[in-house]
Amino acid sequence: MQVTRILSAAVLSFATLGAMAQEIDRTPSTFTSTRTRAAVMAEAQNARVAGAAHWTSGGELNNATAVPSLEAPTVALTRQDVRNQVAAARAAHQLPRVGDLM
Repeated sequence: MQVTRILSAAVLSFATLGAMAQEIDRTPSTFTSTRTRAAVMAEAQNARVAGAAHWTSGGELNNATAVPSLEAPTVALTRQDVRNQVAAARAAHQLPRVGDLM
């Protein structure tokens, strides 16, 4: 009984691994670097020296465009007003039943 369970678990695990396997992509990469390794390492060292100041001053984010903030709409209704509206709609049978499509 135990051998059957172990064998079935092994077979299922191998089948799962086969399903997750991906093909090897042997196409050459078209990426070409625009900076040297020394330039990248120097930039990383400068960021380490600057510490948190590098990130709080914006760092690379200085070039990012700002997203305008949205103002929250002002609501003139109070909670009790909404409750009263729901109660009135429920009394007039205007609310859909649970599970009904609108």
